[in-house]
Amino acid sequence: MSNHMDTVQVYIEQIGLDQSKIDEKYAGLITFLKESNPNVKILAAGSFWGNDSADEVTSKYSKFVFLKKLSIDQTYKATGLFDNYGVSEPPSDSGMKAIAEFIWNSLLFM
Repeated sequence: MSNHMDTVQVYIEQIGLDQSKIDEKYAGLITFLKESNPNVKILAAGSFWGNDSADEVTSKYSKFVFLKKLSIDQTYKATGLFDNYGVSEPPSDSGMKAIAEFIWNSLLFM
């Protein structure tokens, strides 16, 4: 990793995540990043659908953006665009824009 990296944005998805190892693995990642640059700024973004255990761990070790609240607004989902429920629950274009704005605004104040 370059010693010139000053900001890292981390996004942990809940699919396939071993809940019992989140704390250990994330702490190891933060340690690794800080060994390369002790002044690195780390921003973690939660899942659009929320993952309380992952959100709790990542918010403990780094600045954190909660995205779960965005999933409450149905206009941020692709609902009605697809027949398959699993396909229609992910963020729509407006949801992706809202996620980007949340993350961007958080990066601006680091």
